[in-house]
Amino acid sequence: MVAFVVCPLVLLWFACTPSGGGSSGSTSSSSGGVDAGSMDAGDTMDAGSCATTVTLETEPTCNACLEQHCCTTSTNCQDTPDCVAYKACADACTTPACRQQCQTMHPDGVWLWSGMITCQRNNCGAQCGVTPGACGGIGLTTTQCNTCVRAQCCTQATACATSDACNAFIYQCIDLNGCGGTEDACGRACQLEYPDAFDVFGALQSCARTSCPVDCAGL
Repeated sequence: MVAFVVCPLVLLWFACTPSGGGSSGSTSSSSGGVDAGSMDAGDTMDAGSCATTVTLETEPTCNACLEQHCCTTSTNCQDTPDCVAYKACADACTTPACRQQCQTMHPDGVWLWSGMITCQRNNCGAQCGVTPGACGGIGLTTTQCNTCVRAQCCTQATACATSDACNAFIYQCIDLNGCGGTEDACGRACQLEYPDAFDVFGALQSCARTSCPVDCAGL
């Protein structure tokens, strides 16, 4: 079964390892293919005042940007000790082996961090000293599917990676809870929790299915 990721490993959602600045770490997902199903409604704007004072980063301008553009994903991470612990562990690492150990020590924190860092890279690069990956860092785990999606659906992937709600839906709900898709009980609960992700996530998955039916079969 095919699913979305951030740095291609095995057709699942996941986040890449940044080379420096902001948060550090590398993740791989355990979720199955995600079925967009009825995800065809909802507002995709991630605007509004953040009820949380974000303190995840040392740079005040970075935290201010996270409050403005990544309030949900940042709050979810900051409010969860395992995410804060994973971030501190990964930030201190200088090798992939070290970051892998952090993942083992803080498995739940990985997914919460993944949503936050993907949103951060795409909205707060200058303020936080990070840069987004190709097409927002969103990719798929098989080489052929990832290549096709980046060639055919880069706009949709970037839109999802820039959306606070889309990142929260993918990483901090679907992946964190190990949902098998959006149409099982777990996935439907995620839809209800993050309705603002509906349009932007649905557009990405629809593009992948339409433009890459062979390379992304099973998505």
